[in-house]
Amino acid sequence: MRERIPSMYCEKTTVQRGIREFYFFLNIECDDDDIPYDVLHRPELQNIARPIEEQPFTYDQIKSMTSREVDLESIKYARRIGYRPPEIVHPDNPFDFAIASELNDTAQESNNYLLYWMSAVGKGTWQTFREACRSLRLSTNTEARHIFRRFRLLGHVEYLNSGSHWTICPPCLVKVSERQGSRYFLSGAQVPVLIREIQDFGNVKVEVESNHGGPESVFLKFNSDTDVQELLTVLREMYTHFRDAGPAGTKLADVLPELNGWYRDILSPIGVASDRYWLEKWNGEDFVASVAEPLGEGMYRLKSLEKRDQELYYYYYFAPERNQWLQGDWYGLRFLANYHLGIQAELTYEPTLEQLFVPKRYHLPDLYERTLVLAAGKLPSVVPGGLVYETINPPLAETIRTKLYAQLIKGR
Repeated sequence: MRERIPSMYCEKTTVQRGIREFYFFLNIECDDDDIPYDVLHRPELQNIARPIEEQPFTYDQIKSMTSREVDLESIKYARRIGYRPPEIVHPDNPFDFAIASELNDTAQESNNYLLYWMSAVGKGTWQTFREACRSLRLSTNTEARHIFRRFRLLGHVEYLNSGSHWTICPPCLVKVSERQGSRYFLSGAQVPVLIREIQDFGNVKVEVESNHGGPESVFLKFNSDTDVQELLTVLREMYTHFRDAGPAGTKLADVLPELNGWYRDILSPIGVASDRYWLEKWNGEDFVASVAEPLGEGMYRLKSLEKRDQELYYYYYFAPERNQWLQGDWYGLRFLANYHLGIQAELTYEPTLEQLFVPKRYHLPDLYERTLVLAAGKLPSVVPGGLVYETINPPLAETIRTKLYAQLIKGR
């Protein structure tokens, strides 16, 4: 609007008058005395008060109110703008999963809207994500972490800048278990118009299934691989980055290292001034014993000594052989700490139903859990005592067992 509104002026006497509102002057170039329609109906101007037209200000009045040499002779357009104090942002650790999830069975539609919003925006800060969850009545700050984690397991989003930002992932087709034939699910960015365009394609059957605690999964059933490629050709004309990721779950499982390799190569070092924190060590059941220095290898919970009034915790793994603190996902650090304590994970596999049961106390590290979610195209079902992952073929179950040094108990 620079050609229409070459200059703007704010009243300077707000504080002196003791009120939280002020006059805001717009210098509008127009041919007559009426405010141009394209200015009056700008969306940016609709959330402030009504124009004041009944008593125009003089040049001298405006000059005295703004203490500036204004480049207009008179003005007829001013609005009172309500003052909104900035919201106090409470610190939050997006990777703190010590508190269990508060699953809401009625939030399916809101989770869908959240995914559509993130797909449209593309990227943002952790704070904007929390605010979006709150606007959709999805969660407290604690639940926002779990919601983001579920979106991430499905391949929709990813963290940036150590969790302070996020980005949506490019849209893609992910092939599920081979037993399902040419069946895929839609991962990454997605909006309703994209789903409708896929439904209109013709040579594909679209099925939508609910996810406990996450957005719906959109499944695509094709008659042949040729139909898959034809759809990709059509979609790439509108969505340049759309791609076929193939059996991403199986491919990810194949390239992931064993648990010791994950500990050695994937966990990243972080500088921690341990003398500034209370240190509590994981003992297999809980965090215990406040200490000044780390007592051997394991997972620790850290709380700032300088900000004791803030309920903000950090979780790191201490590697004594390297004398380093390591950071990683919460469940992964706990899984590694348990293994170091001699606690071996016990998983149950039902080959007939292709279901893998993971007890709550053995919750898998994120990357390894993601292989199971991508293989099924769905989040696990919550059952008493743990989680059940669907559509897990025997080779994938065995791969996860081997790489995490777990016991695999075969069901009937």
